[in-house]
Amino acid sequence: MSITARILKIITDSIGFCLAKMPHWLFVWHIKVLATIMRIFDNRRHKDARANLDFVYGEQMSKEQKCKIIKKCYENFAFVLLETIRVAFIPMEKYMQCFHLIDEHYLLDTLHKDKGAISISAHYGYWEAIASALPPRYTWCNMASLGRLTPFDAINQMIIARRELQKVKFIDKKGAFKHLLKLYGGSNPLAGILVDQNISIQEGIWINFFGKRATHTTIASVLSRRFN
Repeated sequence: MSITARILKIITDSIGFCLAKMPHWLFVWHIKVLATIMRIFDNRRHKDARANLDFVYGEQMSKEQKCKIIKKCYENFAFVLLETIRVAFIPMEKYMQCFHLIDEHYLLDTLHKDKGAISISAHYGYWEAIASALPPRYTWCNMASLGRLTPFDAINQMIIARRELQKVKFIDKKGAFKHLLKLYGGSNPLAGILVDQNISIQEGIWINFFGKRATHTTIASVLSRRFN
């Protein structure tokens, strides 16, 4: 581990420990402060969010409604960042009490019948729970989490460490297919895949999304057909 990565780990672990010990109302206050800072200074993504809402809804949604959605998105992203930092310092029994799985029998039926499953999500809600809340419930599965790394090695090391906290193998989106083939060639595989970003047509297919043309990955379908 590089010196930069070590320093970053010390800082994030210190922040995470404090966040895990503070009262819930104070944790929520930190979320709102961080979300406000990001919304003010993250000009590019703020414009992207507004452009996406304009593209999908046009004049059907008011400017105030769009601003409210964007504000909520920043708050949710701030929550995911801070929750990911502090989760290592929350007792697992207490952490698992935060989750209630709806229609879990669909996943369990697939795991027992086909000896494996594919879990798909968007960057919606607390998406990191795929790698933190599912593993303690499915200890017999070989789990992996597919994600995108950053250009910064120190941050990447932290991302991988947090994702693999519950012994979930992290798979980088670049060159992921060969690793997924190896995973699903083994016993009891369960991969979590985030699939909500537009991709090149060479990697996906055209679909209708909110009445607009967009590309979508076929990776889950390919794995499902290849491994039954």
